[in-house]
Amino acid sequence: MDLSQEDTGTYTAQIATEGTTEAIFQRFALHVSHQRYRERLRVLDGGHSLQIMDLSQEDTGTYTAQIATEGTTEAIFQRFALHVSQRLTESDINIVPGQDSVRTVNGTCNVTLNCSLLGGGEDVTYTWTQTAESSVVSTGTSIPLSHRLGSGVSPVTCMARNPVSNSSKSISPQEVCEGNILQQGFLLQKILFTF
Repeated sequence: MDLSQEDTGTYTAQIATEGTTEAIFQRFALHVSHQRYRERLRVLDGGHSLQIMDLSQEDTGTYTAQIATEGTTEAIFQRFALHVSQRLTESDINIVPGQDSVRTVNGTCNVTLNCSLLGGGEDVTYTWTQTAESSVVSTGTSIPLSHRLGSGVSPVTCMARNPVSNSSKSISPQEVCEGNILQQGFLLQKILFTF
């Protein structure tokens, strides 16, 4: 929240979220009333800006600033939305075959891979690239693939992007398909042994 540099008189500003006052500051003095914001708020620029530090997902929301300047009878209200996005890392990305999506017919494996962020995330977009082509082959969380068993195929890469960062993770369709074949064979042997 910024006040004009021309506001040199005495003013009081109050910031609130969800109807609860979080902090009140008067020129050069800050009084934090909510425990969640203690040690995380500071006044900058000679008392003209309020900064929230160490943001987390819990800080996402709509805030209302109420500003009253000396000599005026009405306060100024300003609402603003705060969106906090996490910095993405490769370990945040999860790539898995869709449920019951791995099918093998005549030596060709068809699979749909799904890409997501562990713990979810807002304002996230996904793109898929194939290493050999190094161009986007699909957008969205899923990509359908066909893989001829026994042939080498280049990995596919899912890139997750949010407003503050991006990260990617690769997987080989060969691993998914041939790993699934081995798993199905093991289950079939187990079923036959049981009888």
